[in-house]
Amino acid sequence: MDASTIADRLALNDLVYDYARAVDNRDKDLMRTLFAPDAQIVVPGVELDSLDDFIRGLDGLDRFTATMHCVHNHQLVVTADTAKGQCYCIASHLYLVDAAPWKMDWGIRYRDRYRRNADGWIFSYRRLIIVWEQHAALKG
Repeated sequence: MDASTIADRLALNDLVYDYARAVDNRDKDLMRTLFAPDAQIVVPGVELDSLDDFIRGLDGLDRFTATMHCVHNHQLVVTADTAKGQCYCIASHLYLVDAAPWKMDWGIRYRDRYRRNADGWIFSYRRLIIVWEQHAALKG
């Protein structure tokens, strides 16, 4: 693997980490920099052709007191200025039920396509697949 390929892979890893950070921090400005303006985003039950619609949809996360997306198992195929990949994520969502803390965990698989622009790598397509879901009351 040459230095250029390694650099691309590291930049693409940073991209998926930045996505998780943007979600968890509700950082819409950062999120906007991660996607192509014409990106297609697919979440369960909804296919979005507008980055603006996706950004507005992040407001739905406000029902959680906190989220934490832990990304791993990132597999990539890079071809010049495009790439495709898949990564896994465990996403924890904290919320309240009758003032008691609860946690919902999702096992997520993201299927992605990326392209390089003048500023680096961005998402051109991202599909979120929920593989499993678990809810549990938290102690304390």
